[in-house]
Amino acid sequence: MKKVSVLWLVTLAAVNSVLAQGAAGIDAASSEVAAYFDPVDGLILSIAAVVALVGGCVVFIRWQSKSSNNVPGEILGWVGACVFVLLIGVFVKALFGL
Repeated sequence: MKKVSVLWLVTLAAVNSVLAQGAAGIDAASSEVAAYFDPVDGLILSIAAVVALVGGCVVFIRWQSKSSNNVPGEILGWVGACVFVLLIGVFVKALFGL
């Protein structure tokens, strides 16, 4: 029984040291993400603008050519894509506490 208790304590100490290193690694990664977030945020907004322009052009062309009967569905799809891209930035800010 004493041998099992000693083994348990050694295992607990090893796991504790590994978890402490993991927390330091997560903190370091979080600070690096915070440093790179402002340029990435601008990139996300630029990508959303490009997606919106492409989507607007595609919907306009399909609306004028009447080649698709589901134009309102396509509008919702493109708007949903733009909202999703914009919400990624908000989600990352909330995730890392920026």
